[in-house]
Amino acid sequence: MIWISMCTLLLTACGDKINTLSSLGETDSSRAAMSQQTDPILDFQKKVIPVVEEAIHGQFPKENRLEYFDYYFDNDNLKVVFLVDKEETSEMKSLHQELTERLGDKVVFKKAKHNPEALRDLTDQVSDYVQKLRLTGGYSVFSRS
Repeated sequence: MIWISMCTLLLTACGDKINTLSSLGETDSSRAAMSQQTDPILDFQKKVIPVVEEAIHGQFPKENRLEYFDYYFDNDNLKVVFLVDKEETSEMKSLHQELTERLGDKVVFKKAKHNPEALRDLTDQVSDYVQKLRLTGGYSVFSRS
């Protein structure tokens, strides 16, 4: 009786292993099918990221680019959006021209609505204030209604 039970368990385990292997095969084939489908966002980023990085490093090799601009990928519209603070500098004009020539309508330049230097000043002020609070024994954040 014990021997029959052990054989049954062994056959059950082998059957589970075979089912697992066959489901893995289905997963691999479905992954292959998915990888053959094109993803427009991935294709867009594969094309524009090297161009953007090359242009930025060409125009701003040693400087802090955040003083001039920041950028993000608008994946809904398949565009690279540059938020420009110092648009009248020669570096920014050259970057704008190069990216427009190389990417066409895939790149958009907008005037930034903030000043990164003012943001850094505010960050420094908040950091200094938090440091003073720590030195005086602690702090807590709560709202007074």
